[in-house]
Amino acid sequence: MAGSPVLFLGRAIGQQIVPNDRGGQETETALEVEKIWKGDTGAATIYVRTCGWDDGSGNESVTCGGFSFRVGSRYVVFASGNPLSTSECVPTTSVERAAEVLQWLSTHNLK
Repeated sequence: MAGSPVLFLGRAIGQQIVPNDRGGQETETALEVEKIWKGDTGAATIYVRTCGWDDGSGNESVTCGGFSFRVGSRYVVFASGNPLSTSECVPTTSVERAAEVLQWLSTHNLK
């Protein structure tokens, strides 16, 4: 958790494919913030990028261990960087799989 300056609970409300600084593309997901534990951004919506993309036409690239958000689902998000990003290398997960993390967060003050 120390390596993630932003930690929050949010619902994925939209996605788009955006260019990255390496000449490729990645997915940017808009997440409506429900609760923030760390990195008070003051924003109602936080945008998080993940490596890889899927344009819905069968053209996709997910070879880099990127995390896949599904619009409409809720997540506990561990993010860092500028722009904010997450991956499979950090404990970002769906709320359904986050019982232990949510329990731990409910008993600790990270700010």
